[in-house]
Amino acid sequence: MNLIKNLYATLLQYKKISLIAIFYFSSLLYASDYNQVGLPLVHVFNQNDYDSHQQNWDIEQAGNQLIYVANGNGLLEYDGENWTKYSTPNRSRIREIEIVGNRIYAGTSDDIGYYQANQQGVLTYYSLSPLIDEGSRHFGDIMSVVSLGKYVVFKAVNYYFIYDGSKLKTFEDKTQTRNKLINYQNKIYLKNANDEQVYILSFGSDSLLKASDWKLPKNSQIKQILTLNNNHAMVFTGRNGIFTDTADGLKKLDLPELDGVFIYDAIKSNDGFYYLATINRGLFVLSSELKIVKNYRDFHGLQMNAITAVFNDKQNNLWLVGNGAIAVMRPPNEISTYAKSDNIYSHKLKYINKSLNYLGRGLLQLAENKENKLYPWNFEKIKTDDDEFWNSVDTKDYSFFATSNGVEVGQIRQGELI
Repeated sequence: MNLIKNLYATLLQYKKISLIAIFYFSSLLYASDYNQVGLPLVHVFNQNDYDSHQQNWDIEQAGNQLIYVANGNGLLEYDGENWTKYSTPNRSRIREIEIVGNRIYAGTSDDIGYYQANQQGVLTYYSLSPLIDEGSRHFGDIMSVVSLGKYVVFKAVNYYFIYDGSKLKTFEDKTQTRNKLINYQNKIYLKNANDEQVYILSFGSDSLLKASDWKLPKNSQIKQILTLNNNHAMVFTGRNGIFTDTADGLKKLDLPELDGVFIYDAIKSNDGFYYLATINRGLFVLSSELKIVKNYRDFHGLQMNAITAVFNDKQNNLWLVGNGAIAVMRPPNEISTYAKSDNIYSHKLKYINKSLNYLGRGLLQLAENKENKLYPWNFEKIKTDDDEFWNSVDTKDYSFFATSNGVEVGQIRQGELI
């Protein structure tokens, strides 16, 4: 299976974009905090590519490395070259999937079940709805699917359906909450609407919900729970920010960059950074020191601001799914690009006074984005005429530039040649 075996070549082949530079950051110290990192090297599949509904909700990777996406018309499968669509029985949307062994569990409108491949690798859908009491079969959409041990839990607005591999139990949810179920450290957490208490699902007891030690604002929604480097939990909510587990309970992080942001999903990547999918402001990057260090938007190549899921596959690629697009990229701090500026070519890239400079038609310097410090860095002109800069000899105090107009001597300070 050649599933994105060499994404660098694949992305360059697909994008066919004009670049002034591509940098590999993995061995550079300054990339450790996303400083000086530019645009992501990303390939975007649009609706014409995957030929299904524009809305994508969730993404997972199976043991055979195939990629699966929960879509507004069913389930999408990607084998590294082609997309295949598998509709649900009623051709309605799937919001979340859960892969357990060789089964892909999913819920759709008034139906729950799983997909399983036959000997030819073609998926077949098996419904579990006949196991539900007739009076509970009209439950609408399934909002969340999660597994723990032998159990698979499907959450509808009014019900919990718990499947143990042979039998299915139904529990009514009188709160009618559109909540997400989160498997964290072998416990399933959830929070109901208008209730500050965070609960744990308790299997095998009369009461399904058991109160945890955590409390959150009443109007908050839990979207993800991840682990910090100190093994404490970090709870991501939709509109109420991020909380960490302390001796005094959950404490909100002071992150003004997330004011007004709606977080929908989050992951902790292999490099220690946290990637936050939001449905109104693209992708945010959170460092292990819990600082927001980067924000990527639709105009940075993602082609979407409404991202509903982020995923780190076995090849360490980052996948984003959302409204009208499915994107795959390398972590930008590993490989980053800088799009073509007014200059159409360059002669040399050089470090001068610890800053990266671009010598071509004019002189440019890699600089923090002036519009928003969280946006990717770019090259800014520090010499605005049409002289061609070919090379330089740099001393402690001055740089001697070979240009089309002779030798120019100066110092590069704070983005200016003086």
